[in-house]
Amino acid sequence: MNILGISCFYHDSAACLVRDGEIIAAAQEERFSRKKHDPDFPIHAIKYCCNTGGIKAEGLDYIVFYEKPFIKFERILETYLMYAPGGIASLIMMNLRIAAFGRLREVWVGYLALAVTALLVLVGAAAMIEMVYHLQLNVVMGDQVRFLGAMLDAKSVDSWFGALFVMLTGLGMFEVARRHFVRQWGEIQACLERETKRSESP
Repeated sequence: MNILGISCFYHDSAACLVRDGEIIAAAQEERFSRKKHDPDFPIHAIKYCCNTGGIKAEGLDYIVFYEKPFIKFERILETYLMYAPGGIASLIMMNLRIAAFGRLREVWVGYLALAVTALLVLVGAAAMIEMVYHLQLNVVMGDQVRFLGAMLDAKSVDSWFGALFVMLTGLGMFEVARRHFVRQWGEIQACLERETKRSESP
């Protein structure tokens, strides 16, 4: 059994090829891109692992990703709610403050981008979870599974690769949207501070 493991979109992206429980090849993307702590999709590391293992994409049995989005979302939610209602109240108050200065529309575009990309991640993850569940019941239900109107084959590499691609694309887009939102949020807050000081000055 050949399993390709992928880690990316956080820091030190990497790939690893495991065959029958034995590590055949592993590499960090920064080794090829020459970018320290490169977080991008590890295409070069994947090619290295496959070439070292003498295998092509169709020879892979599974492609796995290091992150479990549902668990991460639960962890973020639990951490935030630990400070509720103060955390929720502060978020509401900050948005009301932005609205008072007429800048809320700019922020809501960022919120929408985060929501859409997060939904894309959840769709990809849910498709893989559905296929895993289906594999456990394939004796009764067969290999085919319908998910959100699409027909998936729980034993097909193409279906697994497609679901993983959707999830990783969502993660990449979410990270881009998150960075843009953080930068925009900081700029708006700095602008509001300047406006507040200007209005308070005699």
